[in-house]
Amino acid sequence: MAYPPKHLQIMQTHAVLICEVVKAAQNKDYSQHVEPALQMAEKNGWKALVSAIKKIINGDRSDDLMNSLDEEDQVIIKSILSGIQNPSTLPDPNAAQDPAAAAPGLAAMIK
Repeated sequence: MAYPPKHLQIMQTHAVLICEVVKAAQNKDYSQHVEPALQMAEKNGWKALVSAIKKIINGDRSDDLMNSLDEEDQVIIKSILSGIQNPSTLPDPNAAQDPAAAAPGLAAMIK
């Protein structure tokens, strides 16, 4: 699937988070490693995104996850869901990233 450049930038900016959530969704024991990042994101105002991520980790794969999410959050959630189904769609978490492009709070997680 070809993504618009804006979506690719969002995916790459949040690649570490996306990949970590996919790991947690596939292995419940791994979710403890993601929890600190989710707590930080929630404190920084990403409550709807964190809520959707927690639902994914708990097995929800429904379209309802997109309700009340803005475009950036939707791209992140879609990337997570795609990565669960097909890991080859995941962004490279080791690629050079520009933390300044990330939303406040999440930038600290990808440095």
